[in-house]
Amino acid sequence: MKEHDAIITGAGSGIGRAVALDLAKNAQPIRLLLVGRTEKKLKQTAAMISDISSASVHVYSIDLNQLGAGKLIAEKASNLLGDIDAIFHVAGDAPMKSIDKYTGQEIDRCLRVNLGVGIEIVANIWNHLKQHPRSFVGFVSSMASVDPFPGFSLYAAAKVGVNMFIKCVAEQGAEHGIRSLAVAPGAVETPMLRSLFDQDTIPKDQTLSPQQVASVLVEAYLEKREFTSGQTIMMPS
Repeated sequence: MKEHDAIITGAGSGIGRAVALDLAKNAQPIRLLLVGRTEKKLKQTAAMISDISSASVHVYSIDLNQLGAGKLIAEKASNLLGDIDAIFHVAGDAPMKSIDKYTGQEIDRCLRVNLGVGIEIVANIWNHLKQHPRSFVGFVSSMASVDPFPGFSLYAAAKVGVNMFIKCVAEQGAEHGIRSLAVAPGAVETPMLRSLFDQDTIPKDQTLSPQQVASVLVEAYLEKREFTSGQTIMMPS
């Protein structure tokens, strides 16, 4: 039986945690590298996995805004997993401000966390992905990439970049069997959402669950869902 070896960014909570749990349940045997900023949250995800699965799990705490973080993540994955056939880039950053209020630091961080570090990871694991005829690159985009929310112009711009990068991965990876997909949800019930909006503004019954978003990516990776490589699947909430 083929062993799966996957990197998941943003794995400490929300959609990233949901992806990790879904993979642990449905992609056996599997080795996972959980990546995020807060080691305590990553270890909580790892403990949740150990309750439901015999998956081999490693955690790597790193600030994704750090220059060269993607290369460090790829090196860590190569050392710990030995092989890599999937990357799920879920980590995100969403400053809510009018355009004239953004600082250079906020611009750099938003573009790097949502897009740049994901590109850097893929670039540094490309040779691993080429070794697997059905390898997978999955990114989380946003409905904001086609319908910008007020105050989220920078986040929306970064997610447009995600959509195009996923298309580029499909085109350049096709000869190697590398598949790619982005999912673009609306409001998702995550800690990031609740740090920005209370339930009076966005009621819980008007949000998607992290599991709903994660399942699209995991099913695509496991070939349980039909999709066109390079596609961005819109998921209105």
